Amino acid sequence: MSVSVPADAIAKLAEKLEGRDPFEVQEELAPALRAATAGLSPEALTTPEAPGKWSIIEVIQHLADA
Repeated sequence: MSVSVPADAIAKLAEKLEGRDPFEVQEELAPALRAATAGLSPEALTTPEAPGKWSIIEVIQHLADA
C-alpha cells in the first residue's frame, strides 16, 4: 500500500527535524515517551484532554501505528 504525503507536510516535518536524521529521531522516540509518561496514572494516560481529543495512550498508539 502506498501513501501519498503532501509536499507541504514533508517540508514541515523536515523543518521540525532541524537537519537531524529521521531514523535517529525515531530511535529516540520510545525512550522519550517512556520518560515523559513515567509516573502518570492510568487515568491520566487514558483520559482525553478535552471532548473529541485523544488521550495520551491513543497518541502513543497512533505513533506506533505510523
